[in-house]
Amino acid sequence: MAGSTFGSTITSIIVFLPVLFLPGIIGALYRELALTVSFSLAASFFVSITLIPVLYNLTAKRETAATHRQAGYSLTAHILATGKTGSFPEVFYRKLLILILKRRYILIAAVCLLAFGSICLLKIIRFRFMPPSPSSQLVVDVVPEAGTNMQRIKDISGSLSGMLLTYPEIKSIYCRAGAEPDDTYFISNPEESRETIHFFLNVPDPRALKRLKNRLEENLHIQDAEARVHTPADIILKLLKITGPGEKFVIEMDSLTDAAYYREKLTVKITRSGYFERVYVEPYGKMPEIYLEPDRAEISRTGISVRRLAGIIRASVYGQYPTRITLGGKKYDVRLRLPEDERNSIETLNRIVFTDDRGSPITVGRLVKISKVDTDSSLMRINRKDAVYLTTREKANYRKQADILLKLMQKKYPQLKSVSGSVFSGYLPSIILTFAVALLLLYLFLGAQFESFTEPLILLITLPLSLMGVIPMLILGGSSLNLNSVLGILVLFAISVNNAIVLKDTIKRRTGKTGRSDINSILESSAERLRPILITTATTIAALIPTAFNIFGESPQSSLALAVIGGLSVSALLTLFVIPAVSLKKNQAPPGIQVKENGK
Repeated sequence: MAGSTFGSTITSIIVFLPVLFLPGIIGALYRELALTVSFSLAASFFVSITLIPVLYNLTAKRETAATHRQAGYSLTAHILATGKTGSFPEVFYRKLLILILKRRYILIAAVCLLAFGSICLLKIIRFRFMPPSPSSQLVVDVVPEAGTNMQRIKDISGSLSGMLLTYPEIKSIYCRAGAEPDDTYFISNPEESRETIHFFLNVPDPRALKRLKNRLEENLHIQDAEARVHTPADIILKLLKITGPGEKFVIEMDSLTDAAYYREKLTVKITRSGYFERVYVEPYGKMPEIYLEPDRAEISRTGISVRRLAGIIRASVYGQYPTRITLGGKKYDVRLRLPEDERNSIETLNRIVFTDDRGSPITVGRLVKISKVDTDSSLMRINRKDAVYLTTREKANYRKQADILLKLMQKKYPQLKSVSGSVFSGYLPSIILTFAVALLLLYLFLGAQFESFTEPLILLITLPLSLMGVIPMLILGGSSLNLNSVLGILVLFAISVNNAIVLKDTIKRRTGKTGRSDINSILESSAERLRPILITTATTIAALIPTAFNIFGESPQSSLALAVIGGLSVSALLTLFVIPAVSLKKNQAPPGIQVKENGK
């Protein structure tokens, strides 16, 4: 069995090789996992062919060849000696396999039915780029109205901090707002374009997290501000700009007017459906701005450049830092600007006085026309287009209807694109290439091992069979089809093909060593490998159950484990029937199939 064991190990390692070359964040995320699994498999194979035989030889009872013959070392010898065909599972399996070999249409119908069911379930499963990560924190985002002054923001922060500390579930709080001018991450994040105050709540008890979230959503009402309560986004999603509660969409248009039109239109449609709690929009609201329109004719007569004029107005309003002073051993910047009562209105700005090159006093109102207008609080550009973000949060009882509505709206309005879907689409060619390379390497290695071009195709039949159990198990476990579950499918390919390799290798050895027909060899080989296949499948599933169903706490790898469990369960069962059926020649499975049983 060393040959089949070696083949199983190499095929598992081969599947993980393309993962090492995935680009971007997903490559960095899963590269170490692929290396860890590959080295673990290699070490496991080395132990299985060295240490395990030695330990077995030291602990097992010494038996002679005559004892083996008397006890029935092979299935055929056991049948001839005792008149029995094995244990109940083996007897039942042999009878069922004979029935399948007589009536192959039963197997074909079962496979087609499973495939059709899986395809239908694709319409109802949720798609995400990454699964939600477990957290012991809650985040409260407070978004004041555009143009709110700093004193009001300070008052909101103080009052809300005091109110949050009254909840016994919250152990500690820290708050963050704004960013440094050179912090490119926050500057490029559209959510930070608004004056947002972030409160991070440490909740040690994970069972109280959801209950506290619901209470805060009901009780948080802040005047002139909007409050959002959500769990913190995964660090990977932050790097990909997929953050915030709910599903995020982006509208990209050639002009700001078109982007604003579709923003209003789609926001109204989503809100009126009644399936969503809130629809968040970025950029949000209006912000007052002061427009200065230069009188170029007057400016040319005075000899003052527009650049100099702009610098004078900026220095008067914002100020300059001409020097620094030292007080008490500490250095302080000296800020020089007009008093607040001389720069807090259009009238006072018009009265700002400065001198021209000849030393004559000139007022700002003589050279520029100052007006106050309301504009969008911020502008966003994506792919050289004006962009608007819509973030939806569906109601708990209308999740299915909300998903259907959003999918229909994306089909009707191509301008509306899912942010996570766009990111996934960007990585999709690399993911497809990874699967293609893995399948090609599997085919080449299996072809070399079995010295055939057709037998690897028979073994690779198990791969699409395993997919039939993935989607139902993800839905049963309440998970989504995401990057982790896709990786689980890749892991599943490595595991499911191993059963086929061992079964096919056993069939090939029996066919080559005995003079009996392929039918009897296939039946005995299949019965012989029944228990090992079921045991390895059961142990793998048992090891993954705690992760899949979050028995010991919520795990981000739950979707990966669910994909492997569902696919492996279906693959193992179908492999026990499909591989023997496909291995038979067309003229060796007539309706009156003859099988040697009970020594007759």
